[in-house]
Amino acid sequence: MTNSQAQPKPQKFSLAQVNKEIAELEKGIQPTTIKEVNKVLVYIATTMRCVLPPRAALIPYYDILKDYPADLLQVAAREYIKRSTYQKFPLVGDLISKIEDDLNERKRWLRNRKQNKNYHNQPTIKYYQPQNNKNTKSFPSRIEKLFK
Repeated sequence: MTNSQAQPKPQKFSLAQVNKEIAELEKGIQPTTIKEVNKVLVYIATTMRCVLPPRAALIPYYDILKDYPADLLQVAAREYIKRSTYQKFPLVGDLISKIEDDLNERKRWLRNRKQNKNYHNQPTIKYYQPQNNKNTKSFPSRIEKLFK
């Protein structure tokens, strides 16, 4: 194999890069503000040409939808508008059903990335040198004799 055909080297584990990825993933699951929820609800009402419910009826919308990320709310609103055949304002459950899968996927990615970070932070286990490995118990004396 020549140098021009050499395969790329695998990337080294970078704790700083992983921390940056984790921070980005955590931003993706941050709850939104009531202002953003209001923008989404007004967007739906104007696009669907339906009347925005009175303020008292919107309070549960704000209370429930503020726990979800703004970008997922916007995607759910667009999906609802695309799929809706009637000019009616959506129920909270209609929007949440479109958000839940994506939000769970983001949480799963974040959890996996954190587990990978913890895995890479652990010391390498070297069974042939148990005295240097603080996280493992030393071998029984019969096995240690084999490595001396």
